[in-house]
Amino acid sequence: MEFKRANIYKAAFFFIFASKIYIELAMNHHIAVSMEYDSELQREHAKGQYPPDGLESQTKVIVEQAYEQIHTGFWGGFFKALLFFIIALAVAAIYGSIHPSFEINHPILMALVGIAFGGWATIFSQFKGYESWKGQTLHELLHTWLFSLLVCFSIFFGFLGLIL
Repeated sequence: MEFKRANIYKAAFFFIFASKIYIELAMNHHIAVSMEYDSELQREHAKGQYPPDGLESQTKVIVEQAYEQIHTGFWGGFFKALLFFIIALAVAAIYGSIHPSFEINHPILMALVGIAFGGWATIFSQFKGYESWKGQTLHELLHTWLFSLLVCFSIFFGFLGLIL
């Protein structure tokens, strides 16, 4: 079997929409990274002796745990940010700052979306899962990429709200 590093864009897609495919991709990536850093493993693989029996099932357990941690952090961060947004809207409604009959202020709406993405990114940043020595496991790479994506959306919508 050929082991190779995963494409981060493909991994992000499968992370969100197809967890079983993501886990298989992450297992393959995990073994590929292990082989990259260990020439002995590369020689064993060339002889057909690597991975040994049971390694794939052990790797699957590790990958599934990491997936659960990152998945919980990603969607948990989203729902916590949404909850804070709803609470803020409720407080603003109580104080009379907003009302259904008021006209929508698009610049402020864009800034609020930016703040929501920033909150989501901040909460998500706390859920890294386990950390490897090299920081090259798929969940580590994906966590960094998703965090950066959320921060970029936050900055974009924040500036858009200021410019409009």
